[in-house]
Amino acid sequence: MYSVRGGAEPVHRKPLRAAIWPGILGVSGTTCYFLATQAGTLSMSAVIASLYPAVTVALATIVLRERTTMWHGCGLALCAISVVAFVSG
Repeated sequence: MYSVRGGAEPVHRKPLRAAIWPGILGVSGTTCYFLATQAGTLSMSAVIASLYPAVTVALATIVLRERTTMWHGCGLALCAISVVAFVSG
């Protein structure tokens, strides 16, 4: 890539490093889901995997310190309770 002046732009390492982590986590998640569907039942794996929006909200609250409302907290608690109830039978 070239800038307006015609010279090559320097490559900054920080954005490159930040771009690698989502790839590693994505591959890890896909691998774990594949292994879960092979080792257990698909119905159990699919229900647990469908909770990825709840994990996103929880990580945003913990890592990014985003504010969550009481309704978000209630939703996360209900998700956790439903997984425990589903897994326990």
